[in-house]
Amino acid sequence: LHLIILKPKTMEPKKRIVIVAVLFMLSCLNYARIEGTEDVDTKYGTINCLKVTPMVKSGRVFKEKEGVTLWISNDRNLIPVSIKAELAVGSLKASLDDYKNVKYPLAFK
Repeated sequence: LHLIILKPKTMEPKKRIVIVAVLFMLSCLNYARIEGTEDVDTKYGTINCLKVTPMVKSGRVFKEKEGVTLWISNDRNLIPVSIKAELAVGSLKASLDDYKNVKYPLAFK
């Protein structure tokens, strides 16, 4: 899964951004809202992240339209650090397992 985030000049709460997700040569254009910032714990340490809520289609897969939360590093890399989703059949949670070839150093605390 590759995420392309079309970053506005300012990344402030309630700002709407555009995310393009590419999975197995299929792409999907989606809108998301920045909810604010949060510190997220990873196995590498704590990192400040943007809390983003992508707009998804509720029904067969997701319980509700805003049933997905994505935490993206609040730096120039914009790396997906964690994701949580409420699914119609349960829930999903994933977190950063490994990273390499980042353009800018990550600021873990």
